[in-house]
Amino acid sequence: MRFNIFVLISTYFFVLNGFSQTFTDVATAQNVSFIQSMAQTYASGMSFYDFNQDGWDDLTFPTNSDSILMYRNYNGSLQLMDAFIVSIGSIREIVWVDYDNDGDLDVCISYHDMGIQLHQNDGSFNFTDITASAGLTTQPFQAYGFTFSDPDSDGDLDLYVASHEIPGVFLAPMPNLYYENQGNGTFEEKGQQLGIDNGYQPSFMPAWFDYDNDNDLDLAIINDKEYWADAFYHNNNGAYEDTTYFLGFENDGHNPMSLSVADYNNDGYQDVFKTDVGSDTPINGVPLDHKLYRNDGGTGFTDIAQGTGLDTNIFAWGALWVDYDNDCFEDLMIATALGSGTETLLYKNNVGASFTLMNDSITANMVHTAYSPVKGDLNNDGFYDIVILNEMADPNILLNSGNGNHYIKIDLVGNFSNIQAIGSKIEVYANGEHQTQTVFCGSGLCMQNSQHKIFGLGTATQADSVIVSFSSGLIIKNYNLPADSNYVIYEQVTDYIDMNQGVDTVYACPGDEFTIGIPGLYNYEWNTGSQDSMIVVQNSGWYSFEATNLEMDTLFVSNPVFYNYEWQLSIVEGATDPGCGQASDGTIDLILTPVQIVDNVSWSNGDSGQNINGLPAGTYSYTVTTNLSCTYSGSISLQNTPVFTTQVMTQPYSVTAMGTADFFMWGGVDPYTFVLDGDTVSVPVGGLAPGNYDMLIIDASGCTDTVSFTIENTSTAHISSLDETSVLVNVQNGQIRVASPNMEDVQRIELFDKMGAKILGHESWEFDAHSQSSIHRIDELATGIYRIVLTFENFQKTVAVWIQ
Repeated sequence: MRFNIFVLISTYFFVLNGFSQTFTDVATAQNVSFIQSMAQTYASGMSFYDFNQDGWDDLTFPTNSDSILMYRNYNGSLQLMDAFIVSIGSIREIVWVDYDNDGDLDVCISYHDMGIQLHQNDGSFNFTDITASAGLTTQPFQAYGFTFSDPDSDGDLDLYVASHEIPGVFLAPMPNLYYENQGNGTFEEKGQQLGIDNGYQPSFMPAWFDYDNDNDLDLAIINDKEYWADAFYHNNNGAYEDTTYFLGFENDGHNPMSLSVADYNNDGYQDVFKTDVGSDTPINGVPLDHKLYRNDGGTGFTDIAQGTGLDTNIFAWGALWVDYDNDCFEDLMIATALGSGTETLLYKNNVGASFTLMNDSITANMVHTAYSPVKGDLNNDGFYDIVILNEMADPNILLNSGNGNHYIKIDLVGNFSNIQAIGSKIEVYANGEHQTQTVFCGSGLCMQNSQHKIFGLGTATQADSVIVSFSSGLIIKNYNLPADSNYVIYEQVTDYIDMNQGVDTVYACPGDEFTIGIPGLYNYEWNTGSQDSMIVVQNSGWYSFEATNLEMDTLFVSNPVFYNYEWQLSIVEGATDPGCGQASDGTIDLILTPVQIVDNVSWSNGDSGQNINGLPAGTYSYTVTTNLSCTYSGSISLQNTPVFTTQVMTQPYSVTAMGTADFFMWGGVDPYTFVLDGDTVSVPVGGLAPGNYDMLIIDASGCTDTVSFTIENTSTAHISSLDETSVLVNVQNGQIRVASPNMEDVQRIELFDKMGAKILGHESWEFDAHSQSSIHRIDELATGIYRIVLTFENFQKTVAVWIQ
């Protein structure tokens, strides 16, 4: 959704299901009491326009030489305002219009006998009659309907006024007037100069609309009385041609009173409905019936009213196209007159093929002479409500109960065109239908409808597209607008801007961040949903934004940039340390996923590839480089597999016990496996007979040590003294004492832990000459097995000892 073009407004939508759609007259409940009493019998119109532009549709009633009645809508409740303008005669039409494009709404009025008036709003609802200073005639004449639009596409509103002065009745009848807005607050009359003043014919109502979709506003006029034909002027880039008869629009000899334009059959071309007096007796051989002119693709008009279900033979004034049930098709309300038994008629449009009378759905007394029905949304529920201006009776304010159908509500804001966007065409595609509406300022019969235009969507939950053709020629397109929401669409030129210096794809590595955008604009809307001027990109995808300038007349659209983030590389490290001792058979393996993004792997030792081998102990650093030059680094250390030594302690075979052997390993990796004479055994090993043995010891790294030992037979010999290399170890009283018969010959005495680390050097021992022993305190030693090594001149003696 291009949110910078259209702004979501809070709505008061509610769905009513489970009962038939109805209209209920709430005039009394709203305290609206107004009797339309005119000096003349000709009809007048009213306004259902949001004159204070607060989003709630207000009501303005015409008067006869009295204060104009203005009802402000306060959140659905109508309240009569103090009078701002007093009429100077019998009002025919009153509309709110920003003729000077200053943002506040001015008031234009036509009178049955006093011509026209233009009142300028100072922005605080103080009005000044500027008719003369604006260049409009102050001459009294019998004015009727008028309309503002911008047929010359210069951005300001021109005024066309219908004069109802009949030749022969008026000595110098006033022709229709076309006032071209000069853009400086003044008008210049050019009707005769452009050939569109309609001659001397009594006119009821003009309408500007683009009947042939050539992007020029054409002019239709209905003329009263049976002596004249209607008129149609084709606008060809500012040059006008009378194409009335060529198009079949003439309606000769009739008394048309309402010129109501809509695309009733949704074919993209706007059609016209004309009311008439409906006499049963033809005048001059012509039945004065209503006409429904179907637009034949912009080539002409064909009356198809007969046989559509419409009552075409009843006196009627104003006619209103209104999609009251939001089913995508414009329904028709006809205000009838003459006869106590007549009532205003509401017809449902059956998908453009026929019409069905629906008055049973209206709870109101409508048996009056009615002039002009107008439409707006009194309670902002997304369904059109209708107000009917009656003669000598209070108006009917028909509140629409709604149904389960959806809608969108659209407001336009012009920039290059007039600020009200009058003359613009709105096309809505939804639910398989193509709806078309023109923004009028004065239509039907002296009527002004709400500027907040409702388009029914039927069961669709979004409008597929909305296309607005502003009178400047600028076309704005928007897509996929969610239903049941209000949108403001601004007239803006589009300026495409380069966000990334011509680069439309940026390649990125995981973890990279990019701050992108162009500061200094307004109303940012990124495709990500952000409304910040700058955003941070951290993931793959297209990124673009739209923004406006401060004046809202330019839409800036950035070129989309694709940020292509490479997949995150997963690295699983595997290594095998070198074998026992100082071997160089270590290996390192890297498992890289996904491997297809990898370009190369380099190692600190100069190797390359995911797998390297023949490695000694050490630390190896690697760098993985991907196809997008992303890098991943790490290091793996290989350790030397520690060799180990074994100390065996035996108990001899004796007359009372078998021999035993226990083994203590220094270094290596737990657990150890012991193999004696080909059999795996547990240690200590018992039940040994006297003799020589070989024990194979294997650690967890596969390193081996073979220890030979002898089980002495003491059953036949008694050892009474130590041999010259015997070593005695005594641990008690916090000391470790080491003694040997030849202690004076010991060159070095050292203490090692189980892993082979030296704990005490020779210098750490204190020699006791008296006991011929070496002593050391053991307070600082942890509990465990230790190895004492005595070094003599030609040999070493090792003894295992338990310290706790």
